[in-house]
Amino acid sequence: MIPDWGGKDATFTLAAIEPEELLLYTSTRGRSDLTWSVNLDAATGCGTGSRVHLRLRVAPVKHRRVTCLVGGGFDQVTVAGLAAGLEERVGGQVR
Repeated sequence: MIPDWGGKDATFTLAAIEPEELLLYTSTRGRSDLTWSVNLDAATGCGTGSRVHLRLRVAPVKHRRVTCLVGGGFDQVTVAGLAAGLEERVGGQVR
């Protein structure tokens, strides 16, 4: 179990690991199941790159389009913050 900022009891559980390829975490928040996957792929011209996938299963909603739009914006902000933090930690070596 890994603590998460999503609430005082929020955690992620490691569901799968494939060395040098994949880390997969799962969590449940209320009626919503979440998976968080970190996939590592070879990037052209710069060694190793990474892709971060967040898959969110939302309980039945009335306004699916709004949910997708807001969720997409949230993903962009979250990943931008993660990338900035990573770049800070590795001393500007991320491109």
